[in-house]
Amino acid sequence: MFSYFRNFNCCIHFMLKKVFRKRVVLIACLLIAVFSYSFYVTDAISYINDDPHACKHCHVMDEHYDAWRLASHPKEVECNQCHLPNKNLFSKNCKKAFSGLNHSATYVFSSDLCVCLKKESKALIKDNCIRCHGDLFSKESSSFENLFHDEFKERFCWECHTTSAHKRAKKK
Repeated sequence: MFSYFRNFNCCIHFMLKKVFRKRVVLIACLLIAVFSYSFYVTDAISYINDDPHACKHCHVMDEHYDAWRLASHPKEVECNQCHLPNKNLFSKNCKKAFSGLNHSATYVFSSDLCVCLKKESKALIKDNCIRCHGDLFSKESSSFENLFHDEFKERFCWECHTTSAHKRAKKK
């Protein structure tokens, strides 16, 4: 009699394992399908490179993209050169992925689609300004620009250079 229950238990256990396996496989397939569809619809592959057009995929960025195109930098500097760390490829891609996920989540789950720089982003952008224009802060230089910039080290570059990176179009 005990062997009957033991066999019955084994059969039920086996069937539950089989059903559980099917559910896990089904859920995994659904997740892969949703991820693949999202990847395709959002043109996610374009975000891997440094093309500024990728930043414009989100309609909220149109104004910023157009302002960048009108400024003095678009021929030499792309979005990622200012808005991402440039010390090494790993930190750049980590920040890019984190920012992309954050932007996507904000776009999907929030009604407030303000594109505003956070404190850490402001510091990062300022560091990148100094990385390219460091000669203005050089101790060897005795130019007027050097003396002037030395006085304003605590400020952000774009507080004075308002149209250097993003030039606002005049409203009609």
